[in-house]
Amino acid sequence: EKGLPQDLAYLAMVESGFNTRAYSWAHAVGPWQFIDSTGHLFGLKDDWWRDERRDVVKSTEAAARFLKELHDQFDGNWYLALASYNAGAGKISQAVRKYHSEDFWELSRGKFLQQETKNYVPKLLAALLIAKQPKKYGFTNLDYAPPLEFDTVEVPTATDLDVVAKMCGTDYEEIKTLNPELKRWCTPPGVKNFISTILPSCGATTSSRLETSRAAGSLLARSERVASFSCRLWAISLRRALCSPMICSSAAAIACFERAILASSSPRFPASSAAERCSSRRCGLRS
Repeated sequence: EKGLPQDLAYLAMVESGFNTRAYSWAHAVGPWQFIDSTGHLFGLKDDWWRDERRDVVKSTEAAARFLKELHDQFDGNWYLALASYNAGAGKISQAVRKYHSEDFWELSRGKFLQQETKNYVPKLLAALLIAKQPKKYGFTNLDYAPPLEFDTVEVPTATDLDVVAKMCGTDYEEIKTLNPELKRWCTPPGVKNFISTILPSCGATTSSRLETSRAAGSLLARSERVASFSCRLWAISLRRALCSPMICSSAAAIACFERAILASSSPRFPASSAAERCSSRRCGLRS
């Protein structure tokens, strides 16, 4: 879509090993290792409810835009663009001026660039060579994982992930795995038509069933109230410099109590697993 070489997909392997949970010493996050400021610059939101740097689709689209900008900034020189992705465009521009050269290998001979940046482009080239000819480099009997299959649906604001899981015929852990950007137990409050990743077997019926539940004023509406209240408690703790563990414990207790009530009062969502669903870990609030 962005007109970039498909080989750049392997840059995520160099950055993180395709790990959505990757976190670096520089506080870079996700498969494309965006720091917070760069992520915001390319439209990736990071708040108490979500970190879109962990979203595979959104972060890949952001990385594509970032790489395209760097490619244009360095007049089509991919080696300099890639080095800039690691070290920053300012650092590479300074190196170009210092050594009067736009040759990445020439810049790497000096001491101006960090060793990590000097190794960055060679790492990508090595990954590409091995990926395209694994047997040539001694990688045999590989067990290739099948492509991840998933669908996306729009869900109402502050939708409990347990509700999504039930309507998909799966469990909470599966939905959380498919949506690594979500930090808590529901989709972000105040965000209408949030795009959620679901299993392909769920089909388009999940979205309509969620809307039906919303129209009935049932689980989703009450989940939204709990989520909004939890968010307000967190905001108060930040403004008043209160003890955040105390605030979070209160929010977790309220959320768990509400969820137990929802489970016991709904025939579609029996209370048999209410205790499991109402753990503070599941609610995503630290006690």
